[in-house]
Formats: sequence, structure tokens, C-alpha cells
Amino acid sequence: MNEFYLFLVGAIAVLFTLTLTQVVFSLLKSRHREKWEELGKPHVIFNNVPFHTVRWMRFLRKREYKQLDDVAIRRLSKAIIGLSLLIPVWLILMLWVVMSK
Repeated sequence: MNEFYLFLVGAIAVLFTLTLTQVVFSLLKSRHREKWEELGKPHVIFNNVPFHTVRWMRFLRKREYKQLDDVAIRRLSKAIIGLSLLIPVWLILMLWVVMSK
């Protein structure tokens, strides 16, 4: 039963991260169209190709969101980074729980 709850927490974290990512994409599209186009007009489901993912990850890693001077995008981007760092920890915990049985 512990595996189920651990899986549920991870699934919720992934879905929440994807939702926040789409919100940032929508904000970029409406407020910073040039940057959104520079990133390849990204979308979580549609137009989601590896090339755009690499650009998006570079945008986050280099903290390019700070240059936009947009508080909402900055806060959401930081939350996405934090959640993205927690997901591998969740995977390790999940493997540990499953392997320890």
C-alpha cells in the first residue's frame, strides 16, 4: 500500500509541474510573444518536440526568465525548477521501496 501512496504523490507532482509549465507557456505567449516564438512556440501537448524541450530547459537553467521582468513568470519558473528537482528524488524513493520488498 505504501507504493500506491508514493506513486500517487509522484503522479500529482508530475501533473502539477506540467500544469505550471503550460501556464508559463501561456503567459509567455500573451505577455512576451518574442520569447515564446524564440522558444519555438512551445506547448505541453501540442508542438512538443525534443528541440523545443531543449530550448525550454535552457531557458530555465540559464534563468532567462529573470530578463523578462515578469514576477508571475519568475515565480512559476522557480516552482517548476524546484518540482523538477524533486521528481528524480521521488523516482529513487519509488525504486527503493519496490526493491526492498
